[in-house]
Amino acid sequence: MSLSQRYQSLKEAAQISLDEIKGFDLISERVLTQIVLESIRSYQQKVSVGIEDSAADLLDTFKKNIAKQIFETASGWRVTQRDCFVFPRGCRFSFQKGINTIVVVEQDPQVRTLSFRAGMQANDHDIGVYFDSERASLSFPYSVFVFTFVNDQFTKVKFFFRSSPLKSIEDNLYCSVLPNIHIGGDVCLGDRPSGTITEVCEKVIASFWSSQFNFDLADEWWNKSRISPLIATGEVWQEQTKTDPLFILDVPFRLWKSLREVVDGLGSSEEVSESVFRHKVHSDIDSCTEFLFHKITTYLKKTKFERHSPKDVEESLKNHLKLSVAELAEVVMSLHHEINKLSKDVKTPYKPVSKAGVFWSDIHE
Repeated sequence: MSLSQRYQSLKEAAQISLDEIKGFDLISERVLTQIVLESIRSYQQKVSVGIEDSAADLLDTFKKNIAKQIFETASGWRVTQRDCFVFPRGCRFSFQKGINTIVVVEQDPQVRTLSFRAGMQANDHDIGVYFDSERASLSFPYSVFVFTFVNDQFTKVKFFFRSSPLKSIEDNLYCSVLPNIHIGGDVCLGDRPSGTITEVCEKVIASFWSSQFNFDLADEWWNKSRISPLIATGEVWQEQTKTDPLFILDVPFRLWKSLREVVDGLGSSEEVSESVFRHKVHSDIDSCTEFLFHKITTYLKKTKFERHSPKDVEESLKNHLKLSVAELAEVVMSLHHEINKLSKDVKTPYKPVSKAGVFWSDIHE
């Protein structure tokens, strides 16, 4: 092989080596996009499917358990539990239903001296001519007050009679015969006191017994002779009280409803049917779980894992490629040296080989 041919062969080998060096960045990019990123996307899909399967089972179990707990809790009334809430004296039951709190206070049979409009103790319906008040000592059976609070604000109180103490929420309540009480037991009130539940109950009860009973809402009072001759008039009632205060426990007062029915009626504005309630609870639970699952899947779909590592991966690939072609760089430099030596023996002018590629530049410098 002639010197010229050797020169040309070395020059071509050097050029091929330089071209290979120039392609390192392209190789790194292809490895990154076709291997690394594709592996990440595949991993992302597998993680998404795995989380979806696992979360679906967990959420199904969660929904069943939470629904069961809600139904058990909401199946009936519960005793009110409040911080700093001391039950008023004589409180037999306390219920909470929605925004309603119902407090039931019972007072024992006793003789009470009450104030009436003058003339009401006799069987005289024409009391318009009387303006004074008169007092009467009457025996009363068990007295039951049923208070209603909405968002802890007092709204109403009902009043009933019983011949024996309350022992169950199923026990019956009986209509009283006192005036100033609506049909159904609602007490006609003036100002509504404020304060804690206990304070309000005690204030209302004290105001009830100390108020003057007049001809308003007095149908039960005027018709009490139909219930028993023992309470036909206030005067007869007083005489019987003097003889035997406990006679009142045997008077057959008119039945109204059970305590449960009264309490349910007070909370009727908050009532919903069981099927509607179940549907509402299930809808709320589904909404919550769907939102949670949506957040998880959205995170996986929107998270670009390649943003966290491609530069590091690319740099690592370049470093490994540099190490792997270190010998090639030495060969290139040897070729360059040989070409320079041969160029001195070649008669035709030699055009120096230009630098090419990062390795050429780094090693040459």
